[in-house]
Formats: sequence, C-alpha cells, structure tokens
Amino acid sequence: MPLNTPTGGDESPLTIRLRQTGGAERVYDFASLPCPDLREGLAAAFGARITPATGPVRSLATADLYYAAVRRFTGFLDALGEPVNSLAAVRPRHLQQYRAGLAATGTATSVARELGLLFRLLLAAPYGSLSPELGDLLHNPGGFIGPVPRHHGPVTYSRDEYTALLNTARKDVGQIRDRIATSEKLLDAFRADPGALSDSDRTTGAVLDEMDRTGRPPADRSDRPGTARMLFLAASDLAPLLVLASALTGLRAKTLHALPIGHESVGGTVVLRVPGDREPGNGLVRWPTSTGASRPLHEAGDFYLLLHQLTARSRRFSDSDTLWSVWAPAGHTRPAPRAVPALMDLWVRTHRLTADDGQPLAVLPNRLRATVRARRRA
Repeated sequence: MPLNTPTGGDESPLTIRLRQTGGAERVYDFASLPCPDLREGLAAAFGARITPATGPVRSLATADLYYAAVRRFTGFLDALGEPVNSLAAVRPRHLQQYRAGLAATGTATSVARELGLLFRLLLAAPYGSLSPELGDLLHNPGGFIGPVPRHHGPVTYSRDEYTALLNTARKDVGQIRDRIATSEKLLDAFRADPGALSDSDRTTGAVLDEMDRTGRPPADRSDRPGTARMLFLAASDLAPLLVLASALTGLRAKTLHALPIGHESVGGTVVLRVPGDREPGNGLVRWPTSTGASRPLHEAGDFYLLLHQLTARSRRFSDSDTLWSVWAPAGHTRPAPRAVPALMDLWVRTHRLTADDGQPLAVLPNRLRATVRARRRA
C-alpha cells in the first residue's frame, strides 16, 4: 500500500489532506494562498503529484516542499500588481521575473531547486489549463532552470525509497536463491539415478553435471548466459545482492567488495574480520543468525552464509580471494567495482524504481549506508 493517502471527503477541493499509513497527517490549504483565481488549478496539480496511483511524491517532507514553492510563487505573482486571473494567464516572462528575484538573494543551487519544484508541479496541472508558451517552456526548459543541485554530506533515502529498494532486492535475491537451489536438486537427482528422470530433466541434469565439473556451459547451448545462471551467479545478479548486503551489514561499498571467505559460527553469530582500517573494532564483526526459513534475507549473518553458499561453486573456478565470484563469458571472476553503477542503473530501470521526484532512483552506496545508519540510530 502506498505510504501517502490524499483524502478529500466532504472537504473543499482547495483542501488536500495527506495521510501516511503510520498515522502522520498534513493538511494543505490552497484557499489561503494569494491569487485566488489560481488556487483551484494549483490544488489540482498538487493533488496529481501526490495521488498514490499516479503521483511520484511519497513523503510528507517532499509534499511540504511543493506546497512551500507554490506559496512563494503565488506570493510573487500577487506582489506584481497585475491581473493573473487563471493559470492560462501565467506566461514564461513571469517565471523569468521570478527566477531573477530568486537569483538576487539565493545561490544558483537554491534557484535551480526552487524552479525544479515549480516546473514539476505545473507539469501536473489539468490538461489545457496552461498557455502553449508556458507548456513549451515546462517541457523544454533547456538551461532555464540552471545547474542540478548538488547535495553535500550524507543524504538519506526517504522511507518509501528505502522500502522499495529493500523489498525489491529481497524479492530478487529470493528468486536467485530458489533458482540455484532448484538446479542443485535436479543435479543431485541426476547423479543419484538418471534413469528415474524424464527425458527433459535427464537432458538438463547432464548439462548441470557438465557445468559443475567444468565451470562452463556446454558450447552447443544457444543461451550460454542463461544456462550458466542455472548454477552460478552472474553479473546481472549483483545489484540486488549488493543492495541487500549493504542494508543488512551497514558496511562501506569498498569493504563489501572485499568480504573474506573465512569466518566462524559462534553461538548464533557469524564472526569474521572485514578489511579496512576505517571499520570499528579493528574490522571484527559479529552478525546474528537464526533458523527461520526466510531469515537469510533479513539477518546479516544468515545473508553472509547464503552468499557464501551461492558463490562457492564459482569460487572453485576463479582466482577470487574474496567471497564474491561470478560467471562471465570469459570465465569465473571477482566482479569489478567499476561495473556496479551500470548494473545498478539497469536494475533500477528494469524494476521501474523511482525517487520521490518521479525520476529513476539512483542507487548510491554512500547514500544507502547513510540511510541504514540513520535508521539504526532512530
């Protein structure tokens, strides 16, 4: 269920109530804004931005930013002292004047942030309510808005963004685990008694047996990557595994890529020493384990053991001195960290994961770690 639920009920269309499933609520009163003739259209645009079925806004904090931007812009228009009797009367020159006023007191970054909010909101206005000139500017801003704001310091994901990342990663890792477990079960059955299998399963079992012995899919297979993924991890599996690893362990990306093979199981925990002098306790970590069937996707210790199991077969054929090892057409290898951003981007787009502003959600290791640390402190 979407986090935000805008409700109207018997209230005026100029009153938008935004309620979170956790109980937090905010009321946005457009009837109190300047420029009375713009209120209805702006309220409709605002509602479109936060409607769960279509709008990308997923947090009260982001909705607050949009409402504040609307209040500032209507205040500016009201101060101009000229009639603006509908959204259709708003012209590009109004935005140019507004930008000039913002630039007189703000930085390039703050101006770009304010205009970006306003542009996205106006793009959600009811069809036909904007002038063609303004519509052209909104759809083709060019350099009008200015530089993209840059964040400084650790910025966390919103609750909806983080939940979407974690749920999607868990689902994918569960499918990876089940995919390889199914193949291993068939391989065991083939080696125990191939005659007891159907012709199809016996053929597949023979392929699995060859891959387990050689580390390579048969040369005559038309889909060698797909065949290899029956028993081995591939590069396309890395994105959800790394997201879940980061969320469960809270380790830095560089440390995650260097996780060691060696570990001990002591009293319901997995104990290992992770590399890097920036980790606390001289790198010694203790991660909890449990016996629940689904816990490998929820506990750091169980996830580490699952990853150890998923990469074990590939590590027999690679020179990897760390936990990570994947199949590639050229052979088994330790994945290169520089390839991860492109894999993350593809994973996000495949699952259509979006940020609160409706853009594809950027998976940034530092931001993910900052979010994990902030949630643990809360």
